[in-house]
Amino acid sequence: MVYRGKLLRVNEDEVCLPDGATARRETIVHPRAAVIIPLLDSGEVLLERQYRYSVRRHFYELPAGKIEFNENPLTTAKRELREETGYF
Repeated sequence: MVYRGKLLRVNEDEVCLPDGATARRETIVHPRAAVIIPLLDSGEVLLERQYRYSVRRHFYELPAGKIEFNENPLTTAKRELREETGYF
């Protein structure tokens, strides 16, 4: 493990390639998340505008969020849709 934060962890491993050589690979371990694609009656897709600190700008994204302990992914997706857009 290279890094452990509140939300995610970064691992670095040595892997064997098909030709027998080795290489280093980094992986990010993130808790489960759910995303929903809200399609309106008009056929439009509902997006939300979110500021992302890492790139210091706004993005348009689908509503999504971390799945809480013992939560069904569909329940998570519906909750995030309601919280982030006001739709349900």
